[in-house]
Amino acid sequence: AAIAIGTGAPFGAEGPIIVTGGSIGSLLGQVIKVSPSERKILLAAGAAAGMAATFGVPLAAVVLAIELLLFEFSTRAFVPLVVASSIAAGMHSLFFGAGPLFEVPAHDYAGLPVLPAFLALGVGAGLLAVVVSRGLFVVEDLYRRLPVGDFWHPMIGAVVFASIGLFVPRALGVGYDVIEDLLANRLAVGTVAVLTIAKLVAWWAALGSGTSGGTLAPILMISAGYGVLFGSALDTVFPSIGVSVGAFAVVAMAATFGAATRASFTSMVFVFELTRDYEVILPLMLATVVADLIAARL
Repeated sequence: AAIAIGTGAPFGAEGPIIVTGGSIGSLLGQVIKVSPSERKILLAAGAAAGMAATFGVPLAAVVLAIELLLFEFSTRAFVPLVVASSIAAGMHSLFFGAGPLFEVPAHDYAGLPVLPAFLALGVGAGLLAVVVSRGLFVVEDLYRRLPVGDFWHPMIGAVVFASIGLFVPRALGVGYDVIEDLLANRLAVGTVAVLTIAKLVAWWAALGSGTSGGTLAPILMISAGYGVLFGSALDTVFPSIGVSVGAFAVVAMAATFGAATRASFTSMVFVFELTRDYEVILPLMLATVVADLIAARL
């Protein structure tokens, strides 16, 4: 994963680190004498610590482990998860500094009158999550149909996403800087559209080939781009709506991530911790559950 991401693959580092953390927890559970259920908790605690160490989001890491790995909310599971995530988030602060991962400008969400706009955004985010997931399945199927062994698939994927990178260089790599530009609405609409599509296709080609890398950062970047496009279109049609384009990007990240991973509550807490923007909570919650309903229905 380090070699792939370091050489420009369109991934985030969070997936491999979460898997590595879970592996360390599982290994620890095999070295010391614990029950199978305790070993599962150690695995989840390691995975949560990996996420907290990457993003500095201890709350979201705990919720992710409960929602996607343990399906259990008990003291015996909760305490180890909190301890591991707290220490890992402390290490994140030590190495990378405190504060939100993404700095966002102050947004005015204008209360109840604009909630229908965010409801529509949630519907679109749910559809985007379906496109992201099903598109990946199609690409994986295309790789399986190739008349070469699995060993060659990552090499073919590298040629595809590197070719895309020749024309759209910012589609390569983790893309945190691009996400910040999207949230601050620093990019032209045409640039955002090209960048979003290029990132999606490059990510499909890379992940479908079996190359090691994370999914969270690419989904955040793709969905932030969608949010900017949605907000720009809405601002053109209804210029008096009074909500900044970057606000739609923040909400779209949570809604699409939650619908794509089927972890709505995790995505709400996750994006809030990434931005520390409390004003976003109301539209973010609405759009996220709507997107999850759309994705589940489809």
